[in-house]
Amino acid sequence: MASLKKRGNKYIVIYRGFKDGEYKQLWESYDNYNLALKRKKEVEALKSNNIKKLNGAMTVSDLINKYVEVYGIHHWSPDTYTDKLARIKNYINPYISNLYLSDCNAERMDQYFAKLEDLPTKVGNGHKKSGKKVSPRTVKECYLILKGAFDLAVKYDLLSKNPCEHASLPTCKKAEERCIWNMETFKKVIASEEVDDLMYNIMNLGVTATARIGEIMGLQWRNTHIDDELINENRAYIEIVTELNRFNKESIAITKTKKIIFIFPNLKEDSKTVTVLTEPKTQKSRRKVFIPKTVAVSLKNLKQKQEKIKAYKGEEFQDYDLVFCQENGRPIERKLINKRLKKICNKFGLPIITTHSFRHLGATLKLELSNGNIKAVQSDTGHTQSKTLMDIYAHTFNEDRIKTTRKLEKELYNAVDNEDEKIIKMIKNDPRLKDRLRTILEKV
Repeated sequence: MASLKKRGNKYIVIYRGFKDGEYKQLWESYDNYNLALKRKKEVEALKSNNIKKLNGAMTVSDLINKYVEVYGIHHWSPDTYTDKLARIKNYINPYISNLYLSDCNAERMDQYFAKLEDLPTKVGNGHKKSGKKVSPRTVKECYLILKGAFDLAVKYDLLSKNPCEHASLPTCKKAEERCIWNMETFKKVIASEEVDDLMYNIMNLGVTATARIGEIMGLQWRNTHIDDELINENRAYIEIVTELNRFNKESIAITKTKKIIFIFPNLKEDSKTVTVLTEPKTQKSRRKVFIPKTVAVSLKNLKQKQEKIKAYKGEEFQDYDLVFCQENGRPIERKLINKRLKKICNKFGLPIITTHSFRHLGATLKLELSNGNIKAVQSDTGHTQSKTLMDIYAHTFNEDRIKTTRKLEKELYNAVDNEDEKIIKMIKNDPRLKDRLRTILEKV
């Protein structure tokens, strides 16, 4: 809380405190070591007494409210804010909200986390009780909230140290690698009659534009550049500058992290949530992505069909300039798209995936086709850090691993693939084929 250092013939007491209305580091100089030591003890005693007085009046609930006010509303997105408040309401406040800060220590926090793991999980209104206990992941989420709050208490000198710093937490299972299709499966599915125009275009943009589902559903025609000249030159592209989300109304009003571009009018006045267009996830997420000619032509055809629907519907069509919308022009929620994708997976007997899997597939294919040009692919995915791209999105397919093994066999043991061996034998045994091949090679 205070330190004592010798500088030349002087002894310096260093501590943090208020001076001239500012909280900053203070230095006090003494000629005598004993005087400096006495002052150090006085500072520490004074701080200790102040902490006890403040602790006596402040509870964990008070601290968390302060933490949400100081940190949460400035750093949490609306959906994160809603999730965090649910964790506080269901798993923190019922058990330690009335605990005074002076009673918070490492042992008490360990007891709380151990108890939390044995409690039944909370379920929302209208849902049946699952009988499951609180998951290790939920325990960790509560720990992160409390750790952040206690860090604030240390910063404000309400506590000398964070009681959650070295908490004993249950082991969280490592998240399984996301299931994605390989290229052959993707091509087979999108070519089938089970995939309509809507799903065809969404799935293709997920892969070729490596876009998030919110970015796809929030895409507007003004940000698609698919005129004939660009398509013919293979330079068609989309600009990802908006994202479709559904947030709690209260969270939108409180948090300050997401810039709301547009709020869609609710069909139900008493709805607690609202569909909105926001700016993308991060500044890096605002990006220009080139798309293949086939995808651009498909989007152009989709626009023509939408224009016919608009003409037929007339004033019934609510025009929000959305590329993907309902027949009345209103936005399509992502949960509906994932529901339709689930039906497609079941129809083909494939593992259930979500639309985010197409982004993973696209990132993996682009890394492979670009020979590992991470920066180029990162520009398409919109990741702030290339490490995220490599750690999460760079999947490896069994087919690629088999090809690598074959190459290894050939390089290490001079082996020749059976197919190559057959071709070589055919050339050796057929002089006419050998002459024909020589003629072709000479032209090349």
